[in-house]
Amino acid sequence: MNESALDTYISKLKHSFDEDAFHSLVEAGEEAIDPVLLAITTQCSVSQFKRLVEVLQEIRTEGALAGLRRLCLLEYSEKWEAAAEGLFYNNPTAATRILNELLEQASPSDREAKSRLVVELIAAQGNQGMAFVCCEQDEREYVPKPSGEGEDGTVEMWTDHAEPFQV
Repeated sequence: MNESALDTYISKLKHSFDEDAFHSLVEAGEEAIDPVLLAITTQCSVSQFKRLVEVLQEIRTEGALAGLRRLCLLEYSEKWEAAAEGLFYNNPTAATRILNELLEQASPSDREAKSRLVVELIAAQGNQGMAFVCCEQDEREYVPKPSGEGEDGTVEMWTDHAEPFQV
């Protein structure tokens, strides 16, 4: 698909949900990733951001995963939530690992806000048995610890300062 066609589909999708444009971008695969990321990083409302992230989440390639990871570097916001959800939708196992790494680098206040959503996403995806950095409202440093799956299917997660809890 040529660049002009990609730009037309992106424009249509940015301004309203156009099913044909959406499917055309997904079918373009790797070819669509850079133009979609460029559109996302330029002037883009939250709803436009979400529609374009949905394209990336449907393209199951390393390039799309890397693009979604870059979007998860944003500060906590509705856009970050959309990027994290897209990352989980694209590849739950990789998303858990990637977000775990990014949370370790985040500021304490940002880490706390993001951690809540990530715990919900892990629970919703059934991605059990993955280690995760958990945070409370204070600014203590938390270290990922191995987690284990209970007999009832719940996941226990640890920090270095708290008792295990279940999600």
